[in-house]
Amino acid sequence: MFIILGLGNPGEKYKNTRHNAGFAAIDDFQKESGFSDWRKAKDFNAQISEGEIGNPPSPATAGFGEAKKVILAKPQTFMNLSGQAAAALVNFYKIDSKNIIVIHDELALPLGSLRISQGSSAGGHNGVNSIIDSLGTQDFIRIRIGIKLDVNSPLYKGGLGRSGSESLQTRMRGIFSKFFSTPAEKFVLKNFSPAEKEELSKAIKKSTEALKIIISEGVQTAMNRFN
Repeated sequence: MFIILGLGNPGEKYKNTRHNAGFAAIDDFQKESGFSDWRKAKDFNAQISEGEIGNPPSPATAGFGEAKKVILAKPQTFMNLSGQAAAALVNFYKIDSKNIIVIHDELALPLGSLRISQGSSAGGHNGVNSIIDSLGTQDFIRIRIGIKLDVNSPLYKGGLGRSGSESLQTRMRGIFSKFFSTPAEKFVLKNFSPAEKEELSKAIKKSTEALKIIISEGVQTAMNRFN
């Protein structure tokens, strides 16, 4: 069994913001995999969808080995308190942390890119930090979706956008405002432009495929393919 959490902020106001890339990704996975409709789960303070990946149950997920139950969750706590929903789900389902997958936006990765990791630090992401604090572990899988670094910026040319180093990502957040007119915490709440949405959709489609591979073949196989 797996629990997949897509991170974001609830409400129409935030629907198309960069910080909601995790919500967009898990919505795509839910739709493409033929999972149940989203429903409010007050006990978890989250929207929940359920299904299986593998053979059967549906043509959308066939070919991925033995069927595994999957719970999808979109915390409704707002980003910085995502750990509350994560802890409630884990405590109820008694699931191992290695079977938890968190999908979220990543300021240190170029728009349209994707990176898979396991057991890494929060790297300055408040939602991930909340989950680590609430679960008491960072030994879960993460799919990070790049939300934008301008290719003409000094940071991108310097290689920070392509680096897998958590320390560099943290440093990048701290000096972001020196290179851009908008502070990082405000930048992530800005909407994507139509052209940017097209780039984002590339990473979202990759994330849907990556999730199926993680569940059916393991995280290392997914890392080898997508990182």
